[in-house]
Amino acid sequence: MLVAPGLRLLPQSREMTGVAAREVNVLDHLQVGADDPGTAATVHPIWVPVWEEGGRSQVLNEPSPSGPLSEGTTMKRKQLSSIAASFVILGGLLLVAVPTRESFAESKKISGSGSATAVLSETKMLPGDDPSHVITFLRRLDTDKNDQFGDGQATIVNVDDAVAGTGPHRGYRIWTGTSGDQSFVAYEGRTTAVVKPSGPPEATFQGKWWYTGGTGKFQGITGGGTYRGALDAKGLTYQYEGDYEMKK
Repeated sequence: MLVAPGLRLLPQSREMTGVAAREVNVLDHLQVGADDPGTAATVHPIWVPVWEEGGRSQVLNEPSPSGPLSEGTTMKRKQLSSIAASFVILGGLLLVAVPTRESFAESKKISGSGSATAVLSETKMLPGDDPSHVITFLRRLDTDKNDQFGDGQATIVNVDDAVAGTGPHRGYRIWTGTSGDQSFVAYEGRTTAVVKPSGPPEATFQGKWWYTGGTGKFQGITGGGTYRGALDAKGLTYQYEGDYEMKK
């Protein structure tokens, strides 16, 4: 057992438990250990600090300001108080900063299909670098049905940058449900032309989509997924799937 010079520990009966317990908390750098087999205590002993000097012994109920341990004890008390205050502050910050389980939105699956019903406007431009290079600006209406929100109508604004029918595309899609609430989607992908020996060329397309916002119950919606489709003699059709989260 490590003890400061001039300081020894004496076993004390539990009649002094209040005094000893208080001192042990203050001087907790001293070991509080098992029973001393050399003592004559009749009950389980506990350790209390005793200061010896000039043949005199004194139980240190409260360390004297002029005693050899007073400075260290005072510093230790301040350190303990500072550490305790830090833990209290940190605990409060964690309670504020860490979100609860209920604050997390639950991710859900979505899948659906759509088809073009009407072209509202279309503009084609030729950059001039290649006769088959065509940039097309198009606005159209689609019918849409998905497994989460039911039937709706989608307004599409699309830009194609294609050479001989093949190239990248991107655009925006506003879906409106029967309640009038809307979800906003951005997308980008690639169109690939399929040249046939006879008849007009066909095309397939695929890409990625993601929510950018919404109104009503769709306010704060996030998520995204993939889509694929085709343009043939029957018209333009597509399918999509992905995940979404609704703001709680």
